[in-house]
Amino acid sequence: MKSMEEVWQKQMRYVQSSLSIAKKSLAMDDSERNSNASINASDDRDFSWDVGTNHQRQESNGARLMSATLSVISRLAEEFEQRSQVFGDDAKFLVEVKSGQVEASLNPNREVKFEQVESSCEG
Repeated sequence: MKSMEEVWQKQMRYVQSSLSIAKKSLAMDDSERNSNASINASDDRDFSWDVGTNHQRQESNGARLMSATLSVISRLAEEFEQRSQVFGDDAKFLVEVKSGQVEASLNPNREVKFEQVESSCEG
């Protein structure tokens, strides 16, 4: 049981680290994009109006993509936190049952059926 917990903790640290790196990377890309936008805006005045419009359209699409990416990462982070909490609660419960602190009268077949019904309702 302890080795499974250690493996899980290592996986959790890895996922949290990856998520943190992704957030920092996106934040840096966003700040670089914003700082370059002011430089590019002054450069656009030297070109024709059509080129400037095209450049602004590309920046607008890039900003939307960045926003969508941050939204996805945010939702993944929320889901990760929820699943971490559920896993932690389940692990704690199993430890309590195994140590005799809590008595569990669960029917595994009924639990599986519940999970199947629950997943079919979500999908």
